[in-house]
Amino acid sequence: MGGSARADSINITDELDYAIGKHVFFLQENNAPLSLEEATKAFAAGRFSASDQSILNFGIGAPPAWVAFNVINQDASPIRRQLSVETSWIDLLDVAFIRNGVSIEQFKAGDSLPFARRQTNSNYFEFNHDFANGITTVMIRAATVDPMVLPIYFTNTQTAQSRKIFHGYSYGAVYGVIVALLAYNLLLFIGIRNSRYILYSNYLFWFLFMNSTYSGHSFRWFWPESVNWQLWSNPVLMMAFSFSGLLFSFKFLQTSTHFPNTYRVIIGTMIAYGLMMVASIAVGGHEQALLLSFSLIFVFPATMVLLGVISVQAKVRSAKYYLLASMCAAAGYSITGMSVWGFIPHHVAGYRAAEIGMMLDAILLALALTDQFRIVQNDKMQALVLSQVDPLTGVNNRRAFFDFSQPLWDTGVRNNHDMSVILLDIDGFKKINDNYGHSFGDEALVKVAKLIKKSARTGDIVARWGGEEFIVFLPETDLAEARSAAERICSGIAGIELKIKGQDVSITASLGVACKDATTPSLESLIYYADVYLYSAKDQGRNRVCSKLVA
Repeated sequence: MGGSARADSINITDELDYAIGKHVFFLQENNAPLSLEEATKAFAAGRFSASDQSILNFGIGAPPAWVAFNVINQDASPIRRQLSVETSWIDLLDVAFIRNGVSIEQFKAGDSLPFARRQTNSNYFEFNHDFANGITTVMIRAATVDPMVLPIYFTNTQTAQSRKIFHGYSYGAVYGVIVALLAYNLLLFIGIRNSRYILYSNYLFWFLFMNSTYSGHSFRWFWPESVNWQLWSNPVLMMAFSFSGLLFSFKFLQTSTHFPNTYRVIIGTMIAYGLMMVASIAVGGHEQALLLSFSLIFVFPATMVLLGVISVQAKVRSAKYYLLASMCAAAGYSITGMSVWGFIPHHVAGYRAAEIGMMLDAILLALALTDQFRIVQNDKMQALVLSQVDPLTGVNNRRAFFDFSQPLWDTGVRNNHDMSVILLDIDGFKKINDNYGHSFGDEALVKVAKLIKKSARTGDIVARWGGEEFIVFLPETDLAEARSAAERICSGIAGIELKIKGQDVSITASLGVACKDATTPSLESLIYYADVYLYSAKDQGRNRVCSKLVA
């Protein structure tokens, strides 16, 4: 037997799928360090304190702490269990398994050691041990200048693997959403060249970098041998992430224009924080750097919310989206920060609240950017409408068609995207004018234009080509999609109801559709082919659509 059992010793057959903080005892080294032998004797003598927390949290800059508990195995055969400490940033972690006062197995791990020294390939600290019959004392010593948070789990290998799978999927979901938004907005920047998108992508990048660091993924994947950088990465990347968020906020809300005084104050504060961080690194003040970065985790989201509030009050465009996003982020950062600092009981949900808040923040900010893009595009369209709109029908004129379509054409050619043109002509329009008068003809043109505009998508370019002819440019559209759109327009025109002096008058149209391929030299040539197919439609009996892929 390994010694006397305490009343709250862990029976190895118990299925404990939760943190075992309330089953352990702890002792902090207030003066001189304790050796393993001294700590073991102190535990046996009852000098350790019982924990009332499921997850032990000693805060930032706490002295080293010993944690101990007994395990009883009443089975004759050894039983394997996994001990895991699910915090990724402990500088030094010593684990020993004691029987009859003698250490039978010891492990040393932590961020101050190369990743290869760990027993398992995990972001967290995991230790497998075969517990023999009797009582085994587990001794753990943790030392770190980072927040000393110790979520300790004691499970069988199957449960441990299930927890690892859960963590993998949950991080994968968060990172997947963030990476998708980052890539999408990076592509938008490449295509549109609006700096908001690159600043937003930068913000998401630094979140990924920071999160993967404090979750242990970066040490495992990117710098497993760089223990010095691992010790400094958390405070440095937390500050970089906060600054990147503020830079995006300044651009998105146009803070320097709308609130110049507030902008200067925030910039001054950022410079002060940056200088203090540089000074801390220069003198090796790791604890000071951590205090700076963790304080910024509270200051940064509060500043974002403040900017959102004053921007909403000033009626800055899309500020409501931004305010809602910043409130989600602020709630997440604050809960995680308070959990790590020890202001609230540490829980997995609280520890990972920043990720949930950031994911909501990222999605809402993406919506805000989309809204801003829509508003800007509408403004541009309104500015051009007086000079580039057909006064009768309200659609674009020929000049506007080229102004709007040519850039889309150039982009589509550059990226080898599908693009199509629909050209239509109202059948027998001269007879309509001759029989019913030009006012009636104008009414017919207006109704046809409204139908085409209603049928067109947001990005399609609709224009009056001249007389009774209309044209539609469809970016990102292949031949099948364009022909389907043309068929809808053709049917819609045939269904237009026109009356004059109590008499019903019906109209029809012939439509030609052309879609570019790699050999189409220009937008003008695509329109030429559409015109050819338009007249083919007339030759084939009118009131129909004719098309063929451009060769």
